[in-house]
Amino acid sequence: MQRIATLSIVKLSKEANVSTATIVRLMKKLGYNGYTSFKYTIKEHRNFKEG
Repeated sequence: MQRIATLSIVKLSKEANVSTATIVRLMKKLGYNGYTSFKYTIKEHRNFKEG
């Protein structure tokens, strides 16, 4: 999960072998505004655990 927070949506889509639109749709179904807000949440969660 931490590695995902460092990847761009393009790199993630290539590694997952799906389109960027698929990733955006998934993030929206999970309740995020998009991939960027998902990455931000992961980073914040990681910072909270470390702090």
